[in-house]
Amino acid sequence: MSDVKQLLPAFLDTVDRLSAILEAENKALAKHRPDLVAATVDQKILLGQTFERQMQQIGSLKDALDTVAPEKRKRILDGIRRFGAIAVRNQTAIDAAQRATERIVTHIVEAVRKQDAQRPMPYSRPNLARSRRTASRISVSLNQTF
Repeated sequence: MSDVKQLLPAFLDTVDRLSAILEAENKALAKHRPDLVAATVDQKILLGQTFERQMQQIGSLKDALDTVAPEKRKRILDGIRRFGAIAVRNQTAIDAAQRATERIVTHIVEAVRKQDAQRPMPYSRPNLARSRRTASRISVSLNQTF
């Protein structure tokens, strides 16, 4: 059991670091900044793998916590609960961002199809008309009201 006692501080550190990354990701998603989310993906994956490995090494968290001093046990449980709540908010934010992106793409595709249907013949370069069968269609205009 002493090995497990030594793993718990590292486990708590991993949970805290994952929580911080997920909180930052949630803020980035709220600000519509997917570039900030993408910047932490590798770190999040690595910490997630570390978290899983530590959980396997610890085994039963309940049994491991039974041997820990009450104040340390409370700190670990609070960290785990906080991580769980942040992870749920993170999943909700990711789902919302995906749905918003899908709606925007759908609107863009519909606008392109509508404009394309109104043209008698598509074009690929100025003043070069082509058959619909051979033209690679480009050039549409979109507004930003999506």
